[in-house]
Amino acid sequence: MLVLAPSLLGEPSMIIKILCIFGLAGCHGLFARMRRNLENDKMPYSPKTYKIWNEVPTLLMVIIVFMAIVKPDFTWTVILRSIFPFKRAIRRFAGEHNSPHIRLWINCI
Repeated sequence: MLVLAPSLLGEPSMIIKILCIFGLAGCHGLFARMRRNLENDKMPYSPKTYKIWNEVPTLLMVIIVFMAIVKPDFTWTVILRSIFPFKRAIRRFAGEHNSPHIRLWINCI
């Protein structure tokens, strides 16, 4: 599909879907390593950690399906406007740290 319509790569929803797919592949590799450790009677993580990691692929798949069905229209202006309520706190943080990079970023908001 991306070969026939490469303009889809410019859509934020497609980028999020692709990142989630890479996240699923990463989870698969991590789970394979966890399984090998458990087969060798090694348990480097607590049971709670395994339970939390068990939910990550489900969350990623829900995000992928949501992006495929709803196709939300993300624009950078909407994303920046969602940060707007935090602008005062960010400005206070920038004033305390006196970083030119943070001041430049805040002026963009």
